[in-house]
Amino acid sequence: MTFITLLYALAILPSLYAAPTLLRRADNPILPEQTLTLLDNVASTTDNTSWTVNVYGYLTTSLANSPIKDIISLFSLNPNAEDLTRLEERIKLFSVIGVQKQPITVQLPAFAKAAGQQTVTLEPTSVAGEINTTFTITADVAGKPDATLDYKAVLDPSDKRDVGGRAFLVPSEGYSIISDIDDTIKISEVNDKKKLLDNTFLKPFTPVPQMSDLYNKLASGLRETNQNPAFHYLSGSPWNLFRPLLNFTQEFKFPPGQFILRDLAVLDGSFIDFLTQSKTYKLERIELLLRSFPNRKLIMFGDSTEADPEIYGEVARRFPNNVSCISIRRVTGVNAGKEKTQLADDRFEKAFANVDKSKWRTFADATEISADSLAKGLCQNA
Repeated sequence: MTFITLLYALAILPSLYAAPTLLRRADNPILPEQTLTLLDNVASTTDNTSWTVNVYGYLTTSLANSPIKDIISLFSLNPNAEDLTRLEERIKLFSVIGVQKQPITVQLPAFAKAAGQQTVTLEPTSVAGEINTTFTITADVAGKPDATLDYKAVLDPSDKRDVGGRAFLVPSEGYSIISDIDDTIKISEVNDKKKLLDNTFLKPFTPVPQMSDLYNKLASGLRETNQNPAFHYLSGSPWNLFRPLLNFTQEFKFPPGQFILRDLAVLDGSFIDFLTQSKTYKLERIELLLRSFPNRKLIMFGDSTEADPEIYGEVARRFPNNVSCISIRRVTGVNAGKEKTQLADDRFEKAFANVDKSKWRTFADATEISADSLAKGLCQNA
């Protein structure tokens, strides 16, 4: 069975184990048994004082019964004890149902206000428990590079959890580093669906060697010249994997940044989009990012296993003045048959047709790329 089939099962099984999404009264706070997941996001500005904060996540409650045994049986898995523990932890992230029509109030830090207040009530959650909204704050962060807005959900006084979200306050000008995750910074082995499943649900997440060092050197070089670096981790993975992916980037010391992940739910139809719009998803999200930050330059990292070259090439054709560099990791040693086609020179020439050849490159090892050159606006090593 394929990786996509497993995601289908994870999307469908909750409906077999639980009643429809829970409906809450608007005056009730989040209950202790409910989980609020807010992905690290960004805030945009035109004057460095007024900021539009983007909020995306889900309010869910766990299923009473886990589908873990059905998953193991359905996919003929035979995990050892350590892998089974990890599988159970990750399957739990999908074994949830949304809490609908629930407004959530958040407490802002002392330096920020919304309409003169320290609290903001977000729009009610969707039928699938989704939160996808914005709010505006005033915050003077001039002279404070890498400023972040850490806000907390207002809970019942008896609920001692520390729950909230983070937004990176990204200046209107500077460099945004857009990075794919699977096989770009994390070894996923996308070309082998069995290995992809194992690397996603059974095994510890493993970094692509030297990519963390490259990103940190690049960030340092951009800061030295006041280029306001911001990182955006753009992946086709479902939102449910946010916590493990965040932990992965923290463990291996990747620069913190926005996570852009995909919806995966049955009730709001997003699962259909997950299956049918995989090739347009990244392009749409990059265009959305550029609408918020039209004056920022892009440095983009991806890999050869899926459609990153074609997507990034299209971005470069549509927004030639924004794109500084595209780097595509050549993935080898997983599936020789697929790799022969994926790594063919004519594939890259077609993907980057009418794109200045000085603005794109491929690489096998991160040490081939000069972070200093990238920070100076040069895609090819000086």
